[in-house]
This record gives sequence, C-alpha cells and structure tokens, in this order.
Amino acid sequence: MRRLWLSLLSATAGAAPAAAADWYTGVKSSEPDYSNNIVIDASLTATTTGSKFADVSVTVAPTESLDKTGLRVRAEGMIGEYKYKDAAGTKITAREDMASVMAGYEWVSRNFTYAVYGGISGQSDTLSPADPANQVQGKHIGLKVSGEFYDTRRKNTLLMGYASYSTNSNSYYVRLKYGWAISQNVYMGPEVLALGNSFYQQWRVGVHLTGWKLGPVQLGVSGGYLSDQKQGSGLYSIVDARLGF
Repeated sequence: MRRLWLSLLSATAGAAPAAAADWYTGVKSSEPDYSNNIVIDASLTATTTGSKFADVSVTVAPTESLDKTGLRVRAEGMIGEYKYKDAAGTKITAREDMASVMAGYEWVSRNFTYAVYGGISGQSDTLSPADPANQVQGKHIGLKVSGEFYDTRRKNTLLMGYASYSTNSNSYYVRLKYGWAISQNVYMGPEVLALGNSFYQQWRVGVHLTGWKLGPVQLGVSGGYLSDQKQGSGLYSIVDARLGF
C-alpha cells in the first residue's frame, strides 16, 4: 500500500521505536486501484515492546490518472511514540513526528508497477527523560529517497516491496512481501522487514493478508516476530488501509 498527516512538520513512513526510523508501513499493502488521481494510504503499527505509530500519505498523479505511467507527488506524515531503557536502566519514552514531501515517477503495466521518489523530510524526536546517548533526539531536516514495486506477473502470486532512506539520522526501512492468492486479488504469505538508523537496528518476520476490501477501502493486516538492538525481542502488528478518489 502506498502512502499528510502533519502539514510539513519540519519539512516527514517506512517505517521508529528505540530511535526512530520509518515505522510507517502503509506502502502498497493491497491490490492497486489506479482508476483514480489521488490515493490515500494509512497504517497503524503496534509492538509488544511499547511502540505505537500511525501514518498517512497522499499520492497524486498531477498529469495523468494513476493507471498511467507518469509523474507522482507524495506527501507523508507520521506520529507515534516508542520506549526503551538507557545504559543505566532508566526507561525512556520518546515522541516522534515526521513529515515529507516528495516528487517521483511511476511505471505502470498490466500486472507490474514500480516507482521512485525523492524529496525533503523533517523529523522531530523528544525524549523524556533526556538520553545523551540517543543522537536522533531533536529536530532534523534532510533528504529522503524511496522506491517500491508491485508484481503479480506470476499466476496467483504476489511479490511487492518498498525501501526508503533518509539523511535524518541515516534512517532506513525495507519491507518485502510474497503471497499466494486465496481469492481474487487477495494474497497471503510471508513478509520480512528491516529498519533502523544511527542509533539502532531492527528486523521483523511475519505473515500478511493483503488486498481484501471493505466497501471502497482496501485493507491489509500482518504480524509476527521482531528483534530490536535496543528493545530486545517481541511481537508486531500492522493494519494498512487504502482509499482512492
């Protein structure tokens, strides 16, 4: 699922706890519906290690509809909090806000799409109490690039992925899904994720259900195991939603 929650917080998905990276995950989490010029993607992420994040993005095709190859404009926003313990064992609670505006280009065919984006990103991390060892705290403005693809060229299978990198604390986020069709345009299968920045690294592995519909809204859910350099191991869950206009 592809992803303005905040109007340019400092200028922003992916998508974080224990040091903040792209915790949003609402990138192409369902079968693309490109009969529109605007698509809104939203997602909620929660973990047993104390992280809660929400994000939303708006993707616009300024010259053609989204079912045509062409230019794209995307605005993203995210809010959330995460918890961890510092070297002395003190529990730290952090509030993170991000916003970004990017321009990109997408190539669209019958059963395969891929896109690249680049733009400006802003990030704010507030820690309570302060942790001098966490270098991501404070406010930062930098550059962000991302790429994504959605592939159903093999019969009854789905392969999709998203990756982003921001110069704000060297934040990165990667998500890959593979799925088998369990009904029309609905897929189930494994997913893997890696995310982090200059303060921490985390990976996840789980199972997803992607592409089911509730009225005009396309939905995806996933969950599984996570291992975090700062927080230890735990479980994660993600709910994604997409709505086109």
